[in-house]
Amino acid sequence: MRGSSHLIIGTACGVAISQVGDFTSNETIAIVATSAIAGLVPDLDTNGKLRNKLTFYRTLIYSLFTLVGLAIMGYAFWKGVGYQQWIGGTLGFSLLILPRIVLTPKVLLFVTGVAFIIAGFTIEEWWLLGFGLYTAIASQLSHRGLTHSVLGLVAFGWIVFELEKSLGLQGVMLSGVIGYLSHLIADMRLFNKKGVRLFQPFNKKEL
Repeated sequence: MRGSSHLIIGTACGVAISQVGDFTSNETIAIVATSAIAGLVPDLDTNGKLRNKLTFYRTLIYSLFTLVGLAIMGYAFWKGVGYQQWIGGTLGFSLLILPRIVLTPKVLLFVTGVAFIIAGFTIEEWWLLGFGLYTAIASQLSHRGLTHSVLGLVAFGWIVFELEKSLGLQGVMLSGVIGYLSHLIADMRLFNKKGVRLFQPFNKKEL
């Protein structure tokens, strides 16, 4: 299922939850936003909408390496002599090509996860640390791996539990769990040919 479909379903779940209880306007906004994002989170293991949002700086990084590479090449051929031009030209050209090969979306997402872990530990926001750990691990998994399982749901449930405590807004944990669960249900064989292995790594049967 497309990321846009998961986003719509997650948002709809958040709206439904916000209508059930007696929530303030701030709680309603937090509930809908959390559920919408949670509906995308399991697909951090693939090149989906949320991964692209979290690695939005990819183009900026590539551009910086390109500028530095061109600068080195220009300086080498302007100021360098003989072998200096070859060394400078090779180094500069490498900076134009290698970042696009080495700094893949997967690598950048892992780096983003590590950054979240450091930030969460530094400011003592355990939900952020947990989300960073989740993101770093998810970036290295194959699609529809552990993020599409009950184990992934439990892990994310703890993250939104800590987020609710931090924000002091009722309903955030519930909306996060329901939004995440909506993604798993939407990817089941009832709605999708591939199905999901909900009980992996203990049981790899697709449902």
